[in-house]
Amino acid sequence: EQDKTSDKLQKINTQFHDLLYALSKSPKLIKMINQLRAQISRFRQIILKQDEYARKSNEDHIKMLEAIKNRDGETVEQLVRQHIIKGKTQF
Repeated sequence: EQDKTSDKLQKINTQFHDLLYALSKSPKLIKMINQLRAQISRFRQIILKQDEYARKSNEDHIKMLEAIKNRDGETVEQLVRQHIIKGKTQF
């Protein structure tokens, strides 16, 4: 059961990031991001299996979407930076 939930979360998480990257409308940037993402995919799998981190990550994504809807680029940037730092500090 936990593995199924974790797999679903990883799929949704990947879809969320793919959507954000697509909004850039920059094939070159998307290619670079996907190359980097391939290198850290194992790391992402591990941290997303940690329930507390996965919950916080999801909350971060909701806040980002709200800021995007409000066209508040400054807040989006701040939230993304904090989100990345949280991911880096998991290990």
